[in-house]
Amino acid sequence: MKVFNLLLASAPLFLSSTDGFAPVVRNKSPTTTTTTILQAEIGDTGVAFENVAREWRCKYSPGPSGGPGDSESLKACQSLLEEFLPQVKELLPSATITRQVCGGCLDFKVSISQPLEEHGVWSDANYSPLEEEFMSKLKNIDGTSVHETQEITFQTLLQGVTQVQDISKGLVDANFGLIDAQIKQRKSVADAQIKAELEGAATLVTDDSDSLVDEQIQGATKAITDAVDEQIQDATKAVADAADTFDEKMQGVTQALDSSIKEAKKDIIDKLSE
Repeated sequence: MKVFNLLLASAPLFLSSTDGFAPVVRNKSPTTTTTTILQAEIGDTGVAFENVAREWRCKYSPGPSGGPGDSESLKACQSLLEEFLPQVKELLPSATITRQVCGGCLDFKVSISQPLEEHGVWSDANYSPLEEEFMSKLKNIDGTSVHETQEITFQTLLQGVTQVQDISKGLVDANFGLIDAQIKQRKSVADAQIKAELEGAATLVTDDSDSLVDEQIQGATKAITDAVDEQIQDATKAVADAADTFDEKMQGVTQALDSSIKEAKKDIIDKLSE
């Protein structure tokens, strides 16, 4: 942890000093603007890095043959690593885990590499959980010695052409997948908005039409009722004045009523047809 703090003494996410590193935030890809990485530089040495590794290591003892091929301690170290790999990946899902074994100097090393910021979080937690338990079990393996941990910068400088092509293809596929998902999402939102607007308009038209019809029917009914009342009153007066013309007047009233009702219905039908 102390080593990491010294390494990052000038990175804005971790430090207050400006003597060690000049942090640089760079795009991961020249065509991608949404993904950035934090990169640190060691003074003016030209040594720049964006990843830091935590190393767990020890010395194992050779087997009866004098080499690593039949080493029981190396076999036990490998089994311990396999036991812890799922836990490390669960705790540090974006970490790159590598193993280095030397058959001459009898080194067994495990490196857990992370981007600067993510490693800083684990460093601040004193590399717990896992490190203390792993190193404790490593020390208990018979035939091992010199059990150590170390913090070290970790930077890939060159990659094989095939690997670079695979990585580039993966990035292109991922970007196309993201774009396709965004297009589908936006189309879905647009379709939903159009549907809602159409349904709202249809409801409004239906409500307005129903209201208009009700008003027209009420108005026509009142007009007919008023006309009938008026003509009945006239007919009644006429009957009172001249009983001998009653039948004639009533026939006239009936004809007038029929005519008024027909005209009123025609008006309603015409207005509704407009």
